[in-house]
Amino acid sequence: MKIYEIVEIAETMIRGKTANRHIHYDPLYKGLENYDGKHLMNDADAIEALLYGRGFSQREDAFRDLLIRKYKITRETDIGALLKSIRDQLEAKNRQHVKDRDAENAKYDDEGNLVADEDISVTEQELDVMSADNNEVVLKDPKSGIETKIPRDPTKPGMIQKDPSDATGKRFVIDTGAAGEVDKGIQPGAKVVMKQQM
Repeated sequence: MKIYEIVEIAETMIRGKTANRHIHYDPLYKGLENYDGKHLMNDADAIEALLYGRGFSQREDAFRDLLIRKYKITRETDIGALLKSIRDQLEAKNRQHVKDRDAENAKYDDEGNLVADEDISVTEQELDVMSADNNEVVLKDPKSGIETKIPRDPTKPGMIQKDPSDATGKRFVIDTGAAGEVDKGIQPGAKVVMKQQM
């Protein structure tokens, strides 16, 4: 008997990486918790237990009547189909709950610290090279008209390199956070792409 109970419990649990829940648990269920030694977790359990029972207490009888009205149960109602429908809906909700909890918990490491999202969106802003001499390169945002001066000093931030994906050699990439040299081949009229994390 105990082996059967363990197997039954194992088959009725939805297990995720960090969360689990009974397959038919209803967190909104406010009805009877027990009837005739059976634990009731949802309306389907209660309908199954109370619909065909006898000798109800006043509370059990009132809850039975409430379920009959709530689900519009008549003599023609297919009780099996009704119970299956209720349990299928609960199973879907509980599977989604476990999935959502696992996704939420995946945002944190073992110590509870927030882990940065790996899917960080990056936007590209294309700037025009207005001038380039031995001291600096002047870039202009064609949308806003704002000019930015990038020093050619390799110890200062503003490294500009050729874009490896551009065969024409007229497109460059700037890393505003990294110190480094400005490519010597940059000339007025070239385009410089600045990538920014959003």
